[in-house]
Amino acid sequence: MNKHQLNQDSRLDLYVYNEATAWTLSSRKLPADDPIPEDEEWDDAVAEGRLLVQGVYQDDAFNVRVVLGELQQEEDESWLGRVSWWLQVPDGELVIAAGTEFVMGMSEDLEDDEYVQLVDVPPGNYRVDIYSTLSGINGLDLLERAGGNRELGAWWRRTRGGEDMPDWL
Repeated sequence: MNKHQLNQDSRLDLYVYNEATAWTLSSRKLPADDPIPEDEEWDDAVAEGRLLVQGVYQDDAFNVRVVLGELQQEEDESWLGRVSWWLQVPDGELVIAAGTEFVMGMSEDLEDDEYVQLVDVPPGNYRVDIYSTLSGINGLDLLERAGGNRELGAWWRRTRGGEDMPDWL
């Protein structure tokens, strides 16, 4: 586990090693006080704002940008998909974890856990927006669902002004 600190109106880019098809957001306090061992209990934890689960298209590592405050214009213009919810972080320790082991109380030694990133934030309740971008793990799947490559040109022109579209797109 790597520990980071984030203050209001700042951003932090993190790399999360992942071998699962989901990742979770929670407070560090969640599994320590009340692990969620069964899937049917997850709906309640999400509804109560104790847990967020984000599925990913495939089991690859991913990059996460954690932003406290408003998005910059470029960030706001480049997302393809968004999930919004709320999350309680009463201890001020936001956990970004690959898979579900942390939430289920199965991660015993967080100091050596490459699947977990810990971010110190001001304690409180947060509105969380998870944005997926084209370069992210879900990007190509979202693009395909939106209509495929014919939408790619419109997205590129809208978000990149007069820049030439690169060959890889």
